[in-house]
Amino acid sequence: MNGRRDCQGHPEGDLSLPDAARGCDEDRREHYIHGRFLPIGFHMISAGKCKICERNQGYRYECPEQVNPRTSISPGAKYSPASPLFIALLIALHELLMFSLVGLLYVPFLNHGRIPIGSLGTYVHSFRFNDPVFATLERVAAPQLVVGLAVLVGFLTAIWQRSKATAWSSDAFAWPMAASLLCAPVVYPWYLLWLLPFLRSASTVPIIVWTVSIIPTYYVWHLRTLGRPWLVPGWIMLLEYGCVVMAGAMIALRGLRRA
Repeated sequence: MNGRRDCQGHPEGDLSLPDAARGCDEDRREHYIHGRFLPIGFHMISAGKCKICERNQGYRYECPEQVNPRTSISPGAKYSPASPLFIALLIALHELLMFSLVGLLYVPFLNHGRIPIGSLGTYVHSFRFNDPVFATLERVAAPQLVVGLAVLVGFLTAIWQRSKATAWSSDAFAWPMAASLLCAPVVYPWYLLWLLPFLRSASTVPIIVWTVSIIPTYYVWHLRTLGRPWLVPGWIMLLEYGCVVMAGAMIALRGLRRA
Protein backbone atom coordinates (compact mmCIF):
# COMPACT_ATOMS: atom_id res chain seq x y z
CA MET A 1 0.00 0.00 0.00
CA ASN A 2 3.12 2.26 -0.06
CA GLY A 3 2.87 4.72 -2.95
CA ARG A 4 1.14 2.16 -5.15
CA ARG A 5 -2.37 0.90 -4.34
CA ASP A 6 -3.57 -1.98 -6.38
CA CYS A 7 -7.31 -2.64 -6.40
CA GLN A 8 -7.41 -5.32 -9.06
CA GLY A 9 -10.41 -7.58 -8.59
CA HIS A 10 -12.15 -5.29 -6.14
CA PRO A 11 -15.93 -5.65 -6.60
CA GLU A 12 -16.65 -1.92 -6.28
CA GLY A 13 -15.54 1.05 -8.35
CA ASP A 14 -13.01 -0.76 -10.55
CA LEU A 15 -15.17 -2.03 -13.41
CA SER A 16 -15.44 1.33 -15.16
CA LEU A 17 -11.67 1.93 -15.22
CA PRO A 18 -9.79 0.75 -18.32
CA ASP A 19 -6.85 -1.60 -18.02
CA ALA A 20 -4.39 1.28 -18.37
CA ALA A 21 -5.63 2.89 -15.16
CA ARG A 22 -5.85 -0.22 -13.02
CA GLY A 23 -3.10 -0.96 -10.56
CA CYS A 24 -1.67 2.58 -10.72
CA ASP A 25 -1.05 4.90 -7.83
CA GLU A 26 -3.82 7.05 -6.40
CA ASP A 27 -2.50 10.30 -7.89
CA ARG A 28 -2.54 8.88 -11.41
CA ARG A 29 -6.02 7.49 -10.84
CA GLU A 30 -7.33 10.90 -9.80
CA HIS A 31 -5.67 12.52 -12.82
CA TYR A 32 -7.24 9.94 -15.10
CA ILE A 33 -10.75 10.61 -13.77
CA HIS A 34 -10.19 14.36 -13.98
CA GLY A 35 -9.43 13.79 -17.63
CA ARG A 36 -12.86 12.40 -18.54
CA PHE A 37 -14.03 14.60 -21.39
CA LEU A 38 -17.39 15.49 -22.91
CA PRO A 39 -17.24 16.35 -26.64
CA ILE A 40 -19.22 19.43 -27.67
CA GLY A 41 -18.66 20.43 -31.27
CA PHE A 42 -14.93 20.24 -31.91
CA HIS A 43 -13.94 20.92 -28.33
CA MET A 44 -13.35 18.73 -25.33
CA ILE A 45 -14.99 19.98 -22.14
CA SER A 46 -14.59 18.50 -18.68
CA ALA A 47 -17.72 16.52 -17.77
CA GLY A 48 -17.11 16.65 -14.04
CA LYS A 49 -14.60 16.47 -11.23
CA CYS A 50 -14.33 13.07 -9.63
CA LYS A 51 -11.93 11.41 -7.27
CA ILE A 52 -11.37 8.05 -5.67
CA CYS A 53 -11.41 7.68 -1.92
CA GLU A 54 -10.72 4.73 0.27
CA ARG A 55 -13.80 3.62 2.18
CA ASN A 56 -14.68 0.31 3.76
CA GLN A 57 -11.31 -1.09 2.67
CA GLY A 58 -11.98 -0.41 -0.97
CA TYR A 59 -12.12 2.26 -3.63
CA ARG A 60 -15.25 4.11 -4.68
CA TYR A 61 -15.88 7.01 -6.97
CA GLU A 62 -17.12 10.28 -5.53
CA CYS A 63 -18.29 13.28 -7.58
CA PRO A 64 -18.74 16.10 -5.07
CA GLU A 65 -19.37 18.76 -7.68
CA GLN A 66 -20.35 19.10 -11.29
CA VAL A 67 -18.55 21.51 -13.55
CA ASN A 68 -20.57 23.70 -15.89
CA PRO A 69 -19.66 22.54 -19.42
CA ARG A 70 -20.25 26.04 -20.78
CA THR A 71 -17.62 27.68 -18.57
CA SER A 72 -15.02 25.01 -17.77
CA ILE A 73 -12.19 23.64 -19.84
CA SER A 74 -10.68 20.23 -19.20
CA PRO A 75 -7.20 20.05 -17.62
CA GLY A 76 -5.83 18.55 -20.82
CA ALA A 77 -7.09 21.39 -23.00
CA LYS A 78 -5.21 24.59 -23.66
CA TYR A 79 -6.99 27.37 -21.75
CA SER A 80 -7.38 30.95 -22.83
CA PRO A 81 -9.58 33.68 -21.33
CA ALA A 82 -11.81 33.69 -24.44
CA SER A 83 -12.46 29.95 -24.39
CA PRO A 84 -15.72 29.93 -22.35
CA LEU A 85 -17.16 32.73 -24.51
CA PHE A 86 -16.12 30.96 -27.69
CA ILE A 87 -17.74 27.72 -26.54
CA ALA A 88 -20.97 29.57 -25.67
CA LEU A 89 -20.98 31.13 -29.15
CA LEU A 90 -20.33 27.73 -30.69
CA ILE A 91 -23.31 26.21 -28.86
CA ALA A 92 -25.49 29.14 -29.95
CA LEU A 93 -24.35 28.59 -33.55
CA HIS A 94 -25.28 24.91 -33.35
CA GLU A 95 -28.73 25.84 -32.04
CA LEU A 96 -29.18 28.38 -34.86
CA LEU A 97 -28.25 25.76 -37.43
CA MET A 98 -30.74 23.32 -35.90
CA PHE A 99 -33.63 25.82 -36.09
CA SER A 100 -32.62 26.80 -39.64
CA LEU A 101 -32.72 23.16 -40.69
CA VAL A 102 -36.19 22.72 -39.18
CA GLY A 103 -37.35 25.87 -41.00
CA LEU A 104 -36.02 24.58 -44.33
CA LEU A 105 -38.15 21.46 -43.94
CA TYR A 106 -41.26 23.67 -44.22
CA VAL A 107 -40.19 25.36 -47.47
CA PRO A 108 -41.64 22.66 -49.81
CA PHE A 109 -45.04 23.12 -48.14
CA LEU A 110 -45.32 26.92 -48.49
CA ASN A 111 -48.44 28.16 -50.26
CA HIS A 112 -48.13 31.78 -51.44
CA GLY A 113 -45.58 32.42 -48.74
CA ARG A 114 -47.71 30.92 -45.97
CA ILE A 115 -47.61 27.55 -44.23
CA PRO A 116 -50.97 25.75 -44.62
CA ILE A 117 -52.27 24.78 -41.21
CA GLY A 118 -55.35 22.88 -42.38
CA SER A 119 -58.11 22.73 -39.80
CA LEU A 120 -55.96 24.05 -36.96
CA GLY A 121 -57.64 27.46 -37.18
CA THR A 122 -61.09 25.88 -36.93
CA TYR A 123 -59.92 23.83 -33.97
CA VAL A 124 -58.70 26.93 -32.11
CA HIS A 125 -61.84 28.98 -32.84
CA SER A 126 -64.58 26.39 -32.51
CA PHE A 127 -63.58 23.28 -30.56
CA ARG A 128 -64.18 23.42 -26.82
CA PHE A 129 -64.39 20.64 -24.24
CA ASN A 130 -63.52 20.51 -20.55
CA ASP A 131 -61.61 23.80 -20.71
CA PRO A 132 -62.22 25.92 -17.59
CA VAL A 133 -58.83 27.68 -17.77
CA PHE A 134 -59.04 28.36 -21.50
CA ALA A 135 -62.64 29.58 -21.23
CA THR A 136 -61.67 32.02 -18.47
CA LEU A 137 -58.73 33.46 -20.40
CA GLU A 138 -60.72 33.61 -23.64
CA ARG A 139 -62.98 36.25 -22.09
CA VAL A 140 -60.13 38.75 -22.03
CA ALA A 141 -57.97 37.65 -24.99
CA ALA A 142 -58.24 36.23 -28.50
CA PRO A 143 -58.22 32.42 -28.85
CA GLN A 144 -54.95 32.46 -30.80
CA LEU A 145 -53.29 34.38 -27.99
CA VAL A 146 -54.59 32.00 -25.35
CA VAL A 147 -53.32 29.00 -27.32
CA GLY A 148 -49.89 30.65 -27.55
CA LEU A 149 -50.06 31.27 -23.82
CA ALA A 150 -50.76 27.56 -23.21
CA VAL A 151 -47.62 26.66 -25.16
CA LEU A 152 -45.62 29.30 -23.28
CA VAL A 153 -46.81 27.94 -19.93
CA GLY A 154 -45.49 24.51 -20.92
CA PHE A 155 -42.08 25.94 -21.87
CA LEU A 156 -41.80 27.97 -18.67
CA THR A 157 -42.75 24.94 -16.60
CA ALA A 158 -40.08 22.89 -18.38
CA ILE A 159 -37.45 25.56 -17.67
CA TRP A 160 -38.46 25.70 -14.01
CA GLN A 161 -38.39 21.92 -13.64
CA ARG A 162 -34.99 21.70 -15.29
CA SER A 163 -33.52 24.47 -13.14
CA LYS A 164 -34.48 22.83 -9.85
CA ALA A 165 -33.61 19.24 -10.87
CA THR A 166 -30.07 17.94 -10.36
CA ALA A 167 -30.56 15.20 -12.95
CA TRP A 168 -33.04 14.20 -15.60
CA SER A 169 -36.27 12.91 -14.11
CA SER A 170 -39.72 11.99 -15.33
CA ASP A 171 -41.12 15.12 -13.62
CA ALA A 172 -39.31 17.27 -16.16
CA PHE A 173 -41.53 15.77 -18.86
CA ALA A 174 -44.82 15.22 -17.01
CA TRP A 175 -45.40 18.68 -15.56
CA PRO A 176 -44.75 20.77 -18.72
CA MET A 177 -47.19 18.64 -20.73
CA ALA A 178 -49.77 18.73 -17.94
CA ALA A 179 -49.46 22.53 -17.65
CA SER A 180 -50.02 23.05 -21.38
CA LEU A 181 -52.89 20.58 -21.40
CA LEU A 182 -54.54 22.34 -18.47
CA CYS A 183 -54.67 25.56 -20.54
CA ALA A 184 -55.75 23.85 -23.78
CA PRO A 185 -59.15 24.47 -25.45
CA VAL A 186 -59.89 20.74 -25.52
CA VAL A 187 -59.04 18.29 -22.74
CA TYR A 188 -60.38 14.86 -23.62
CA PRO A 189 -59.77 12.02 -21.14
CA TRP A 190 -57.52 10.10 -23.52
CA TYR A 191 -55.18 13.08 -23.83
CA LEU A 192 -53.88 12.24 -20.37
CA LEU A 193 -52.58 8.93 -21.68
CA TRP A 194 -49.61 10.90 -23.03
CA LEU A 195 -48.56 11.58 -19.45
CA LEU A 196 -48.77 8.06 -18.02
CA PRO A 197 -45.19 6.97 -18.89
CA PHE A 198 -43.82 9.89 -16.84
CA LEU A 199 -45.93 9.54 -13.69
CA ARG A 200 -43.34 7.80 -11.53
CA SER A 201 -42.84 9.98 -8.45
CA ALA A 202 -44.86 11.31 -5.53
CA SER A 203 -44.70 14.86 -6.90
CA THR A 204 -46.87 13.79 -9.86
CA VAL A 205 -49.70 12.55 -7.62
CA PRO A 206 -51.98 15.47 -8.68
CA ILE A 207 -51.60 14.40 -12.31
CA ILE A 208 -52.28 10.78 -11.37
CA VAL A 209 -55.45 11.90 -9.59
CA TRP A 210 -56.40 13.89 -12.70
CA THR A 211 -56.23 10.76 -14.88
CA VAL A 212 -58.96 9.28 -12.66
CA SER A 213 -61.08 12.34 -11.86
CA ILE A 214 -61.46 13.16 -15.57
CA ILE A 215 -63.34 9.92 -16.25
CA PRO A 216 -66.78 11.35 -15.33
CA THR A 217 -66.55 13.65 -18.37
CA TYR A 218 -67.64 10.66 -20.47
CA TYR A 219 -71.11 11.45 -19.13
CA VAL A 220 -71.28 14.17 -21.79
CA TRP A 221 -71.57 11.50 -24.49
CA HIS A 222 -74.68 10.18 -22.77
CA LEU A 223 -76.14 13.66 -22.48
CA ARG A 224 -75.52 14.22 -26.17
CA THR A 225 -77.66 11.20 -27.07
CA LEU A 226 -80.47 12.83 -25.08
CA GLY A 227 -80.22 16.00 -27.17
CA ARG A 228 -78.33 18.03 -24.56
CA PRO A 229 -75.58 20.48 -25.64
CA TRP A 230 -71.93 19.37 -25.92
CA LEU A 231 -70.91 20.84 -22.57
CA VAL A 232 -69.39 19.37 -19.44
CA PRO A 233 -71.74 19.97 -16.50
CA GLY A 234 -70.43 22.25 -13.80
CA TRP A 235 -70.58 19.61 -11.08
CA ILE A 236 -68.35 17.29 -13.14
CA MET A 237 -65.75 20.02 -13.63
CA LEU A 238 -65.88 20.80 -9.93
CA LEU A 239 -65.32 17.13 -9.10
CA GLU A 240 -62.56 16.73 -11.67
CA TYR A 241 -60.42 19.76 -10.90
CA GLY A 242 -61.35 19.89 -7.23
CA CYS A 243 -59.71 16.50 -6.71
CA VAL A 244 -56.59 17.72 -8.49
CA VAL A 245 -56.40 20.84 -6.32
CA MET A 246 -56.85 18.79 -3.15
CA ALA A 247 -54.09 16.38 -4.18
CA GLY A 248 -51.78 19.30 -4.98
CA ALA A 249 -52.50 20.89 -1.61
CA MET A 250 -51.69 17.63 0.20
CA ILE A 251 -48.35 17.32 -1.63
CA ALA A 252 -47.53 20.96 -0.85
CA LEU A 253 -48.32 20.55 2.86
CA ARG A 254 -46.23 17.40 2.97
CA GLY A 255 -43.30 19.31 1.50
CA LEU A 256 -43.69 22.15 3.99
CA ARG A 257 -43.69 19.75 6.92
CA ARG A 258 -40.50 18.11 5.71
CA ALA A 259 -38.88 21.50 5.27
